[in-house]
Amino acid sequence: MTNPVIESLLSHRSIRKYKPEPVAPDTLDLILRAGIRAATAGNLQLYSLVVIDDPAIKRALEAPECAEAPLAIVALADTYRIQRWFEVNGVRQIENYRPSNLLIAIWDALIALHNIVIAAESLGLGTCYMGDIIARDVQ
Repeated sequence: MTNPVIESLLSHRSIRKYKPEPVAPDTLDLILRAGIRAATAGNLQLYSLVVIDDPAIKRALEAPECAEAPLAIVALADTYRIQRWFEVNGVRQIENYRPSNLLIAIWDALIALHNIVIAAESLGLGTCYMGDIIARDVQ
């Protein structure tokens, strides 16, 4: 028994050569919306998504595959979001902050990226995870 979602998952391939055509804005919006609908720990979405289409910035990521792609979507583990939640809701951070929040933020970011990959591939776009972008100055 199969369905389009299972077929999409089973046909996943990492793509490392891309056509130079840009991703249409409405397609990118749909892909990003699928990403932010991903499951998160405590519904806090401890990540930020950054879309990079500038060739110089993509090269600065030091991932050759990213430089050739029309765009790169980077998910940043963003523990600042929980700090702001504490502030906005009047919760003392020292009592509620846990070192595990960084791990949770990383997991949330990865789950969002997985949704993004599934959405992009379901729309006929090739994707490739780049897991070694840990810290880069791309200003």
